[in-house]
Amino acid sequence: MASSREIDAFLAGVERRAYKQALFTIQDHHVALDVVQNAMLKLVERYHDKPAEELPPLFQRILQNTIHDHFRRTKVREFWVRLVSPLRDKDAENSETLESLAAASEATHQPSPEKEATSNQPCLSGCHTHPLDVVARDFAAWRRRLGKAKRAQQRAGSLGTLRFAQPTSLPV
Repeated sequence: MASSREIDAFLAGVERRAYKQALFTIQDHHVALDVVQNAMLKLVERYHDKPAEELPPLFQRILQNTIHDHFRRTKVREFWVRLVSPLRDKDAENSETLESLAAASEATHQPSPEKEATSNQPCLSGCHTHPLDVVARDFAAWRRRLGKAKRAQQRAGSLGTLRFAQPTSLPV
């Protein structure tokens, strides 16, 4: 069983090599960082009880699978975007899409040092990270999940139950 110091030393030693491997494969700096971080988290969360000698091959396999998962998700996302994009109204060129909102929010979000210091504090509503610190695409997903949770709570309150079981077969 590897100690936390051994796992930390292993991750520190393999971090740069894993990033270069992911960057070479994916060709996107931000996505490569996300993939390496996800692989490291999976290793620590799921395999912290393995011996230190087994960590290098485990991490290599986890990294490869995470890279493949990224390409699978990208392929599916591009398929659905390509499928749905002709259905958009051609006259609604001024309508806002998620991509345009994300680009606009990234362009306008330049916090001052005073605001940056206060924006790193947790929200008063109980969330652990401030939404402005999250990348625009993650913020949009966070906002959708928060809205779904609030609607579920409202439905549960109107039905007089503690929890409301949401159907899992609906498309996201």
